[in-house]
Amino acid sequence: MSAQDTRIVWSIASYLDALEADLSEAFAQKFAGATRATVEGKENEEAG
Repeated sequence: MSAQDTRIVWSIASYLDALEADLSEAFAQKFAGATRATVEGKENEEAG
């Protein structure tokens, strides 16, 4: 594999690593929001 091929592979790997981190963060925020809404909904049902 040439030096240019190695740079391309590292570039793609770096991009995918950053993408995975972004998706993980977005999923964690969405999941936390959904969990919070579910808990609030149950509290409202119990109070009402």
